[in-house]
Amino acid sequence: MTSLGPMPLGCANESEATVGELAAAPPRERPWWCLCYQRNDLQRMTACRETPGACEELRQLVERGTAEILAGSASTGCEAVQPSHPGEVLGSRDQWRPSQKAGSWISQGACLLRATNPH
Repeated sequence: MTSLGPMPLGCANESEATVGELAAAPPRERPWWCLCYQRNDLQRMTACRETPGACEELRQLVERGTAEILAGSASTGCEAVQPSHPGEVLGSRDQWRPSQKAGSWISQGACLLRATNPH
């Protein structure tokens, strides 16, 4: 994994998807850019974006906070993850659902990026 430094950004109101929809994710040639943060209810989230810039936008959003995202709660920076789907290397596909942001993924309940940060 590659890090761009601290990048807290979050997704609110994520939509649900079936495991079949998750399995249908097309192959990717470039990495996902992922980070971890907390919602205001203290639930930990892992979010993955298609580009470093989109991840940085999310990180900046997390830094500011929203009605649903705890300000300054990023526990990782944006990190490059190189699977076709984040669930191939971060947890499992059934832990992920499409994010509110088109083309992005979200997993709630834990930071899946670092074994040293299992919360």
